[in-house]
Amino acid sequence: SDDLETIRFFLKIEYFGVSFLSSFWLLLTYRYTRWHAPSLPFTILVLVIPFITLLLSGTNEYHQLLYRDVLAFYWNGQLLADIVRGPWYYIQMLYSIGIQIYATTVLFLKWKNGGFRRRTQVFYIFLGSIWPFVVSSFYFFEFTPMELDLTPLSLIASAICFSIALFRYRILEMNDVVKDLVFMGINEGILVLDDRDRIISYNKAAIRIFPWLDRGRIGEPLADAPHGPAILSGEGDQFEL
Repeated sequence: SDDLETIRFFLKIEYFGVSFLSSFWLLLTYRYTRWHAPSLPFTILVLVIPFITLLLSGTNEYHQLLYRDVLAFYWNGQLLADIVRGPWYYIQMLYSIGIQIYATTVLFLKWKNGGFRRRTQVFYIFLGSIWPFVVSSFYFFEFTPMELDLTPLSLIASAICFSIALFRYRILEMNDVVKDLVFMGINEGILVLDDRDRIISYNKAAIRIFPWLDRGRIGEPLADAPHGPAILSGEGDQFEL
């Protein structure tokens, strides 16, 4: 921006998104790891602090709770913001970092339970979650050059990882209602494969039948799994492809 007032204006616009990033990430992690949506009370609880942050951002000039002041300085001909943090800023940042630590830990444990396999869905989701957490932590503790917030740049790496999980391993492939009400409840063990015979989903009955089956197997060829060749070849009358 060319003037300080424009910078202050777009800082307010920024908080329509940045306030909720960590909370939405937590809700997505919850749904991904538990296979069902979080409850409404839990969702409301998670979003309370971001909504307060958004409100305080829009009215900051009256109370200075989010920013005590927003100054500016020139560097190489560019006008940059010099933000003086207020008390609520630390609440929002600690809340966001805490959520990121929790969500990233849950995904790491999922990856660990899958045997630390790299060519899997959960690996790319875990990898994508690391970058914003690390960069935003560096910014919070003022380790970045000139205290610039480089978190938006880290989201590029996250987007690449999430795109692989979304388009290669198809994390949103199945209809939620069908999976939750029918697919997950049926007593027959079912594995769902893509056109390359890679595992993209399975139901609870299949877990009881195949002890080796877990989220780490998502995206892997069935032929590489125990019993996989037998299933694909249709040996005996145990399996139907």
